[in-house]
Amino acid sequence: MHYILHDINKYKRLELIKKLKLMLKDDGRIYIRELTTKEHGISVKKIENLMLSSGFKKISSKEIYSLLLKHYYVGIFKRGNL
Repeated sequence: MHYILHDINKYKRLELIKKLKLMLKDDGRIYIRELTTKEHGISVKKIENLMLSSGFKKISSKEIYSLLLKHYYVGIFKRGNL
């Protein structure tokens, strides 16, 4: 999922992530790349809380800074058991 989560209505994000989880195989993974600036993005804490509360397990994550995109987050989450 690339640079889209912050544009989804915050009240519908959890529902979307839960639907994506149901579409994945038992060991399926989601790769997230998301802007994290205050002006246009979503906080790392909100991303990780959303994924963990949906039953995903964090495999890896890091925050990155680039001149083009400014601050962004990269995370890999594995589908947990239903």
